[in-house]
Amino acid sequence: MNWFFIVLLIIVAIIILLLFWPLYIVIDFKKKENNKFNIHLIALKGLIKYKIYNEKKMLRRKKQNKDVKNNRLQIKKYLVYYDQYKKVISFFLRKGHLKKLYWVTSVGTEDAALTGIYTGILWAIKNSIISIFINKTEVDEIYIDVHPDFNEKKFEIIFNCIIKCNLVYIIIVSLYGFSIKKVVNKDARTSNRRINENYNE
Repeated sequence: MNWFFIVLLIIVAIIILLLFWPLYIVIDFKKKENNKFNIHLIALKGLIKYKIYNEKKMLRRKKQNKDVKNNRLQIKKYLVYYDQYKKVISFFLRKGHLKKLYWVTSVGTEDAALTGIYTGILWAIKNSIISIFINKTEVDEIYIDVHPDFNEKKFEIIFNCIIKCNLVYIIIVSLYGFSIKKVVNKDARTSNRRINENYNE
């Protein structure tokens, strides 16, 4: 019996250790001629690496969501639950640690004045987002820049972000996010059913 409790305690200790083990979420996005978007979950200094999101999944979702009207309805539904998503993101930022943020944008038009306006708007957007990160979480390294191009039309983005967070908080955020998404999808199906019923009448 004593051996049973010892083994049980060891298992519980291992589970607790894993729950509070630091993980790294790596977000890599590049918008040039070919878009690239990957999200990885990394642990034990790269020994464990899990791909959460990549280009194949993005293309698959695009094929599944060809109905523009349904997409618009989905977006409206998500906006209704904006406050809930905002709470989830705020919680994650408070519990997380921003190790690195690299965000460079190149923008250009044939009109120099218009390029200057776009450059100013992008700087304003980036500074607003960075201020949210700085106020909500610990930050180690941030580099942002906007490169105006007065010679050609261009809009390119290089974005790399590394966030450190314990597994337990990732699980909490995932469960909360899935619960909100489930409600959104349920409301969307109900709305579509009502629209179809009205149309059939």
